[in-house]
Amino acid sequence: MKKLKEFFFVTVGATVMALGLDLFLLPNTIAAGGISGISAIIQYALGIKPALVILGFNIPLFLGAFKFMGKDFLLKSMVGTLTLSLMTNVLQNVPSVTESLLISAISGGVLVGIGVGIAMKMGGTTGGTEIAVLLIRRFMPNLSTGKLIMFVDGAIIAVSVLVTKNFDLGIYALASLIISARIIDYVLEGGDFAKGVLIVTARWESVSKEILSKLERGVTGISSTGMYTGNNMKTLLCVVKRNEVTKLKNIVINIDENAFFILFDAREVWGNFRRGRLKQ
Repeated sequence: MKKLKEFFFVTVGATVMALGLDLFLLPNTIAAGGISGISAIIQYALGIKPALVILGFNIPLFLGAFKFMGKDFLLKSMVGTLTLSLMTNVLQNVPSVTESLLISAISGGVLVGIGVGIAMKMGGTTGGTEIAVLLIRRFMPNLSTGKLIMFVDGAIIAVSVLVTKNFDLGIYALASLIISARIIDYVLEGGDFAKGVLIVTARWESVSKEILSKLERGVTGISSTGMYTGNNMKTLLCVVKRNEVTKLKNIVINIDENAFFILFDAREVWGNFRRGRLKQ
């Protein structure tokens, strides 16, 4: 049942992406990268049919997906690719929702981002550069999926602009890509980020007690040594809601104005170590 649900949502993601393409981007000739963008460049420069280019790029990508990502990922990506192709053809005669390039770039970027994000969250893709990005992430896991897609497709858009000399459409395509990349990360990682804090203070006992009592957040003390002073101490690790950051800073500074702390996004928080709910 779980597998069927995942395959179903991969098709939903591909359908949402097709809506973004056919209702907004393609009717206004806004191509936000991908293998379709590569095929358009090669057709413009060399006259080779797009279908041959798309097939030529997808075959090695699917082989790489099977080798490095497994059979399940390959099957879901094939379903996503076929669904996207089918729905794009079904919707291609539907009239464009708007002729505004700005509205089309924004709306199309949102829908494409949601569609790609859903497909990836279910362990598949809609083919093309998405597979290339996930293969790259196996070797560069610290980069977000959205940023990698933005880098790869942004390079394709840049080449397209140089080849076609259409700078205006290139700007709209880039705007749409930035939006879709942000949406992809939002769908995959969530948008309600908590904040992680590392606090280095000589008065770690007092600081941790205040955080526990006033913020009702769990605190972990990590044994550490100040390499300049040679003093042994506890570095405090704490996760709070975004709207609690200012209160946390005030707690720390009021106790130790020389404290040093680092604030960072905690995109996912797991485990039973907090006293209050982190989601707002």
